[in-house]
Amino acid sequence: MKQEGLHCNRFAAADAIRSGIPTSTGIPSTGQQPVRPTALVFGAVVRATIGDMVTALGALYLLLTGLLGAAAVEQDGNSSFVYNNFMASLSTSPQPFSGKYGHYHELTADDLPALRAANAHMMLVTLEPCSAFAPHYQSNCGEALFVKSGLLDVVMLVGGQRLQRTLRTGDVVTVPAGAMQAFTNTHCQEAEVLVLMSSSYPAPIFPIEQALSMPQQALISGFGLSNYTAFRDPINLPKSHLYSLNDKACSARCAALAAEAATQRGDAAPAPDAQQQRQPGRRLVQQRVRGSGSGSGSGSGSIASLASAAQQQGLGRRQLLEAGVYNEYMGSLLKAPADVENAYAKRQQLSYEYMAGLAETGMQAALTELKACSMSAMHFQPDADEVTTVLSGTIDMILLVNGTRKVVRTMQPGDVAVIPRGVGHYFANANCDPISMLVLFNAKAPTRVYPLSDMLDLPARVLTAAFGLEGGPAAYPSWRDMIDIPDAKLGSLNDAQCTTRCEEAAALAEEEAATGATDASRRR
Repeated sequence: MKQEGLHCNRFAAADAIRSGIPTSTGIPSTGQQPVRPTALVFGAVVRATIGDMVTALGALYLLLTGLLGAAAVEQDGNSSFVYNNFMASLSTSPQPFSGKYGHYHELTADDLPALRAANAHMMLVTLEPCSAFAPHYQSNCGEALFVKSGLLDVVMLVGGQRLQRTLRTGDVVTVPAGAMQAFTNTHCQEAEVLVLMSSSYPAPIFPIEQALSMPQQALISGFGLSNYTAFRDPINLPKSHLYSLNDKACSARCAALAAEAATQRGDAAPAPDAQQQRQPGRRLVQQRVRGSGSGSGSGSGSIASLASAAQQQGLGRRQLLEAGVYNEYMGSLLKAPADVENAYAKRQQLSYEYMAGLAETGMQAALTELKACSMSAMHFQPDADEVTTVLSGTIDMILLVNGTRKVVRTMQPGDVAVIPRGVGHYFANANCDPISMLVLFNAKAPTRVYPLSDMLDLPARVLTAAFGLEGGPAAYPSWRDMIDIPDAKLGSLNDAQCTTRCEEAAALAEEEAATGATDASRRR
């Protein structure tokens, strides 16, 4: 019987046929030889049977429907969580597992065709207080993990080192293929982790289950056991890959915090259950954490990792720490260097130049904030696929697929856009609240190309012909003078109505706050 839990490899058998690249019709390849429309029609005519004619016409109808559908503007997906071939909601995607100690959502290549093209797989994992996530390897891919909320205790065994750290909201971990990893939540608040894997069909290995499935003699010799029965009898393997930490001290501590919080509010003390402890204890724990420094000390090998990264990139340990890098594989996006920071936007990036492990997994991570009435200029990456997850706020995303076909969607927190390499995209925040996005690339140094800027570097005669300007070359100078492309690729939306609306909303909010403060003062 298939065991419940974190089974990333439920499609592992199909890994050999994950061709993944969209065809010219926009329909993802299945790895099979294409069927020619002429063969469908003329083969049926030769056989000249009614059944064959019906089959041929049906196949031709499906082919034409696929071609027409691929050329249309995509707005609605084929399910409640998939919006189109490129966009979906990770936070409402299916939950293959949900239990007392945690659950996870999953977006697969079968759900979202763009994930197949990007050769990627996504999960959103929630660990309840005093819970653990089974130690495992990824046998065929690397991973990038982003702590979306809470605290997470991470242990990695890589390159002969044990790296261990308590990670916080905004922290990133990159895990190479074949590195042992384990996660625990020893805190009294839930932890939420976003995971991107660099394979459409990841195949994890859980070594504890693997070991216990071996013959008895193999365990005796492998572990050097003198008493197999004494070794095996106390073991009671959990039935899932998200399970209790099996730590009474953790449970008692969280129950005490929950009871203390309930007493302060005047509520009845909750039952000592992990699900009920989570919310009451959260505020208290956060207050204590703020004064506790930057997490637990890094494990053995962390200082060596920093030194190694410094030698490889020519950076000192102080520079790495200031850049939010804890070791070669762990860092903070909230402390990462900003390559863009202006009145409209901020982008912080962790690259292999600072966090050397990103070179090993072939990834880059960025945290982008767009303020009111701002935009990310239209661009594409020729050498990397992009996976953008909306963390807060609402933003309009426009993708230009196959050159000109528009895919438009207003994205909410928890929504994901998977943007294949070569696909132009443009983000606009026409709202008065800022938005934040996690952006992950499957290349260690992706290149951004901005076509609008590039095209204006072409000779006047080329642009005159390409745009078909009325009046020919004589009209070009006055036409060109109207264009003033901003230097900032993350910048103003250049929308006077949006700016006026947000300025008026801000003034009204300030006026209401001042009125409220005056009324409160009078009441005192």
